[in-house]
Amino acid sequence: MHLLGFVKPELQVPIATGERVEYGDFGWQEVGGIGEFDGEIKYRLDRYRRGGSVEDIVIREKNRENRIRLQRPRFARWDWRDLRSSGLERILLAAGIPKQSD
Repeated sequence: MHLLGFVKPELQVPIATGERVEYGDFGWQEVGGIGEFDGEIKYRLDRYRRGGSVEDIVIREKNRENRIRLQRPRFARWDWRDLRSSGLERILLAAGIPKQSD
């Protein structure tokens, strides 16, 4: 993000979503933005699935994302493939994440 010229995000940002507090990986308070980096490990290893199936994890993550989006409408999600293919800039721009001004 820094090398691409984006405004520095806050890390592990708390977001109140009703009675819950969720944590976003990256946050840009000034624009209501949240960024989530997803590795595949939480879907592949039993210890991260907490006894649930891959489908359970996907549904749980989708519901979590929906709760966050109600509070932070500028939402970006990326994974390793996006980083390797230089897709992060496109994803952050599409979510309205600002670049640093000169």
